[in-house]
Amino acid sequence: MISDAMIPAFEEIAFTDGAKFEGLWEQVWTNRIIDAGELTLSTGRVQVADALCTGWEDYPAFERRAPPGSHTVHVSLAEREDDWVISCAWLKFSDAKISHFEPAFFEGYEPDDGYAPGFGVDSGTAAITDADRAGDLDNERDGEDLLNAINATSGREEFCFHPNAPDALFCTRSGLGDGFYEVFWGLDDAGEPVCMVVDFGLMTVPIWKVATFPMPVRKTKLTHPVFDETGARAQVKKPWFGELELHVDNAIPRVRGIANGEVVSHPNRVFQGSTAVYPLAKLEGDTLEISISAGRKPAVPLG
Repeated sequence: MISDAMIPAFEEIAFTDGAKFEGLWEQVWTNRIIDAGELTLSTGRVQVADALCTGWEDYPAFERRAPPGSHTVHVSLAEREDDWVISCAWLKFSDAKISHFEPAFFEGYEPDDGYAPGFGVDSGTAAITDADRAGDLDNERDGEDLLNAINATSGREEFCFHPNAPDALFCTRSGLGDGFYEVFWGLDDAGEPVCMVVDFGLMTVPIWKVATFPMPVRKTKLTHPVFDETGARAQVKKPWFGELELHVDNAIPRVRGIANGEVVSHPNRVFQGSTAVYPLAKLEGDTLEISISAGRKPAVPLG
């Protein structure tokens, strides 16, 4: 869980139009902010969940309440050349300085419950709404109308408000799709909410543990302290008909060919069941680098 460490990633990147940062896939992205429209939080009991697979009537709201009223929904878009992805959606409640961030826990949460705060997505969409209104939209007709509305979006604006209650529910594509995502409150010195961020996990980058092997590699089981530490297993295999392949279990690594300290090649990855497989025949360089993620850290703002 990352909370206060996300302050630079949110304030200097997500909340700043035109900010450049090193993020997803270790590429340089530019943040673009789109003001999507107004969402009314009638009671301030906020619900955030999968937009199309949630029974809102029984779904919990957050323990902390947002200021009731109408608030602009901002969408932060990470852009790179002809590629783009929604990195987060956020509401700002005041101009106060953010002192710290905290995860948005559900009502009834107890500190010793031991659960990771957040919500799961199975439809590639997420929604923000008020518990006072969401239950009214919890029926088949409204669900179908919302599905048609989000499917009608395209390009950089893959988000919409509910067509039958545009002030009550905001729907957006959830970053790269299905997954488990977190929501954060930005609080001032007095503990009052300044903003709420629905984070789709693109404002963080992996913390890599790196194992290197001299090229060329041969058919063998690879051993390294990094594999012992992370639990990953790596082996170079040769099919009956084919070239050498790297097989990795218990991890989805970053695999690169290095020459004189510079990255010169990236083999494509395929999966055989849960095993990540990388062809090595065309891997260039004098060193095979296998990096295993050991966690994540905030994305890096670039001057």
